[in-house]
Amino acid sequence: MDAKTEPKTGVILEEGDTCRLWVVLCCPYCGEQHDHGAGLKFSAHGPEMFLGHRASHCTTCPCGGYELVDVSERVLTSGKRCEGLEKKVAAYARLSDAQDRLLVNYRIGTRRGVGKILDDLHKAKEDLATLGKEERDAKNDGAR
Repeated sequence: MDAKTEPKTGVILEEGDTCRLWVVLCCPYCGEQHDHGAGLKFSAHGPEMFLGHRASHCTTCPCGGYELVDVSERVLTSGKRCEGLEKKVAAYARLSDAQDRLLVNYRIGTRRGVGKILDDLHKAKEDLATLGKEERDAKNDGAR
């Protein structure tokens, strides 16, 4: 599949304390959530330079790529909410925040509070996995 035939995939911007990510909430290939780097928060380059063609991060199939398209404003201003979107974004924000805190601890060379940070990371990942399973189950129930 070449760049001309790859699907356009909507992403929203997630900003942590130091870095930014483009979040694919529903991959066109596997239906899972993936994230792609969008640069450092304080860099001279905006996150828009990280849009465009990207390889998918599917673990369930050898899939191609897609074109990232920013839909952040449309999601936030449309008044329409995708089912589970707010919960997913909140869990993803907790994950990103915990990763940022872990990176800060690593950079300053301390282990103080690392146990709590790792617990927060684990909990956010569990929440995302649960939300993903609920979505798959709902999709499977609707297909029957």
